[in-house]
Amino acid sequence: MPDLFFTAFQLANNERGRLLPLNMDGWESVATKLLLTMDKVMLLFNPALWGGASIVLVAAGLSYLRWMRHFKAMTGGAMGRTVVVGVYLLAVPILLLCVPGAMLFVVEKNLDARNYVGFSVLLVFLFLLSYELFSTVWKKMVCFLVVPTMIMFSLSYTYGQVLVAKKELEIAMATYMAYDLISRSELNTKRVFYYRSHGVSTNWIPSAHGAMTHMPVQRYILSGSNAMLFPEFFPRLGITNVVNGYFYGFQSEVAALKKAVCEPVVDNPFYSICVVGDSGFIAIKNRADSEDYTERFKP
Repeated sequence: MPDLFFTAFQLANNERGRLLPLNMDGWESVATKLLLTMDKVMLLFNPALWGGASIVLVAAGLSYLRWMRHFKAMTGGAMGRTVVVGVYLLAVPILLLCVPGAMLFVVEKNLDARNYVGFSVLLVFLFLLSYELFSTVWKKMVCFLVVPTMIMFSLSYTYGQVLVAKKELEIAMATYMAYDLISRSELNTKRVFYYRSHGVSTNWIPSAHGAMTHMPVQRYILSGSNAMLFPEFFPRLGITNVVNGYFYGFQSEVAALKKAVCEPVVDNPFYSICVVGDSGFIAIKNRADSEDYTERFKP
């Protein structure tokens, strides 16, 4: 036990890691999270993919039931056989619980795409069972598994492109702000600017509209933790007086700025910048207009 005090575990005592209480409210929260996970997993499928997904699920289910015939041929004592059968029957519910993983039992309301932490394990299990059935019935049927595999690769590639589109827009917005903060005499002498964002609502990415329309799960993965443009980005552009307005130590200053009479010096579709005295704040706007920029040009 003394060696425990020399581990990094001592640095990991955070309230976010608290386990749910083992009472009715705790189990209700677990059930709610599990249902949410299954609901979000459904975002992986669109109408065109349900056909292929159904084939894999049916094949995996038949293969799972088919393996049960080996129970009769098992040797050993009754206790040993019972344990093997129990572990086999519990494999599916355990793998379903592994999709959200430990997050299922942790006090954390904002799960975001962490719901998918163990989905790959479940997917490999389904592929393995399907492969076993296909190779038994007709070996060439195994080639069908190339389709869902390519879909997963396509999902990963598309997510990478969505991140690239988000990064390009983020750099553009930061450049716009940096230019305003440096070029305007009303702004370039201020001591500090407090940055305020809208979280998930700022993930307005017109160039990724097509990808997120055909793959709705992309928008879910691009969750609140991927909010557009964090204040830590500004030092890359030489701006060192922009700080996070949500930080606990700055709440009183931000509240005072909001109560003061503050006319925006800059007000555009992306953000507004207000100043009071030697301070100010940058407020990112929530873009409510459509991401589909082509619809205005449609006949």
